Amino acid sequence: MRYAKWTQIGERPKFKYKKDELRFDATVLDYQDYLTKYMGKLPPDLSMYIRSRSFHFLETFIENPQSHLEGTAMPRTGVTAESAEKVLEYLDHVGDPSRAERTSVGIKVMIYLLIFAVFAYLWKKQVWKELH
Repeated sequence: MRYAKWTQIGERPKFKYKKDELRFDATVLDYQDYLTKYMGKLPPDLSMYIRSRSFHFLETFIENPQSHLEGTAMPRTGVTAESAEKVLEYLDHVGDPSRAERTSVGIKVMIYLLIFAVFAYLWKKQVWKELH
């Protein structure tokens, strides 16, 4: 998952030395090569699919990946409805981790623009009152 600190072998730790980070990256690449040999190709990054495709697409994709992406490297998962809901919530959060921050900033910007528009309108009325 691109925006979460996860790889195929687990969570990406923080490294003190660059050589340890390179060693971890090499281990991840070795594991990805192993997965590619075993499954034919790497599984897709589902955290991006929730942004590029619909929520419904991922719901049905989790149940039967082969129906949407022919030859995908993901097997049928057979998860329960409750587990699928948790997976979808997690993927939604991981696919766009800054959504909450963007939404709050957007609301503040809209309020600022509304207040600015009111002041601009009042200023315009004041200026044009003398000219008419």
